[in-house]
Amino acid sequence: MTVLSCVEVRRSTGGLRLFVRPPAASLWSARLGYERVSELLTAIRQAQSCTVPDVALRYVPDQRTGEAVLACETGSVLLDADEVSALHDTLRAHMPDRMRPLPI
Repeated sequence: MTVLSCVEVRRSTGGLRLFVRPPAASLWSARLGYERVSELLTAIRQAQSCTVPDVALRYVPDQRTGEAVLACETGSVLLDADEVSALHDTLRAHMPDRMRPLPI
């Protein structure tokens, strides 16, 4: 199981927040509504590029290698194929249909 060392996903009101730590660059974050997360998940599954203009987030896969670049205006990270898979699984696990209600 691959652990994402450069991307952290947290729940946020009405969506998810991605915290990205590019090597030798400042931490940046992007808040995505669940609809945008769904679009990103589809892009990852289909190995297609995806842009989220409201937060200047770009996902650009390399279909030959399975790697992908996750980028914003201030930096980017290169994810290997295992990290791309882990990002997909992590995002998917945080979607509302997968969340368990908190105990009362």
